[in-house]
Amino acid sequence: MRCQEKVAVFTRKYGFQRGLRWAFALLLAAALGCNLFPVVFAPPQNMTAVVGGIANQQPFWGKLLSADGLGREEGDFLLATCGCGDWRALVTPADGSGQVQFPVHFYSNGEYDPAADVTVYGEEGDYALSGLVAQVAGTTSGWMKLRSRTPRYTATRGSNHTDQAEACVLCHVGDDPILPQPENHPAFELNPPNCLSCHQVAIE
Repeated sequence: MRCQEKVAVFTRKYGFQRGLRWAFALLLAAALGCNLFPVVFAPPQNMTAVVGGIANQQPFWGKLLSADGLGREEGDFLLATCGCGDWRALVTPADGSGQVQFPVHFYSNGEYDPAADVTVYGEEGDYALSGLVAQVAGTTSGWMKLRSRTPRYTATRGSNHTDQAEACVLCHVGDDPILPQPENHPAFELNPPNCLSCHQVAIE
């Protein structure tokens, strides 16, 4: 039974005379199940760009989740920087469509405060991200546009050296790499990654 039909049956069975409580329940069901309110991706308005990115530069690791609110995992998510001020969203969909990445930027309400929540937004071609970063809690969540799909994402800040090196591998090795390695790059290990034994990465 389609979502609209379910709502109609519910309405006929109980009627609106049950009051605003039932009306609210119907509206909530329609919003979650029928996508009456599609996600709109647009750059933040009347906010201040955070030049160079947020203060804590540890990577955020998480998952793509289904847009229907049921929490089905649809892939891996990473929000990270090399410490140069260039932050990227990097996703690996579970459907095998291949890893993709694109730049994102942060925006604050007024002057930037490392203890306040900030907005994160990025858009490139068929891909976009719009979310919120809770800097103190070390979490971020929001919505993504991956061509025709709009999954949710949720991620938690990493806190150790290995996390940073694994972020390096995802960004610079494999599908759609950022600044791919030159052909004469020395041999390296991936498990665990030993990138930081040679490279100096200014992540604080």
